[in-house]
Amino acid sequence: YTRKTIHSVMSQTYRPIEIILSDDNSPTSLKPLADEKKAQCGPGLDIKYFRQKENLNYYWNLQFCMKEATGQYLVLLDHDDWLIDCDFFSDAIKAIEDRTDCYLSIANTFIERSPQTILNVHYDRWHYVDGPALIKNYLFTTIHPSRSAVMLRFDKLKELGYEKFLVEK
Repeated sequence: YTRKTIHSVMSQTYRPIEIILSDDNSPTSLKPLADEKKAQCGPGLDIKYFRQKENLNYYWNLQFCMKEATGQYLVLLDHDDWLIDCDFFSDAIKAIEDRTDCYLSIANTFIERSPQTILNVHYDRWHYVDGPALIKNYLFTTIHPSRSAVMLRFDKLKELGYEKFLVEK
């Protein structure tokens, strides 16, 4: 799965892309895969590989990755998720940059081997959703976006001091 995930990010039309691959002390090292994919990187594409000395577990490994990230945008892509739209990053960034008050972009998610999608909400102006209304009326009740389908303005999260909201180990 990790190979397919990395390939889907490398296939994005947007550049620059920084891939943070944090091996959470898995029994089989991901270093050979990271080296193989790093050799395939061209201009504007970089893979940073880290192997944890002990298993941090998902949440704290994710925190580690966020601390290592240097880009303006952030997608939290799990090892078993992949992108099927090569323009996802480009389209999400364009949507975010078109509005200064926009902090994130959410795409739909397909469930493998199923016609079902995660987001089943329709809006008159599909490009922009009223954030407070979405949170109040839909989020965590009828929909829950897949983490890997969310592009965040990382610079804005830093301005908000996102680290103070994280749980310490």
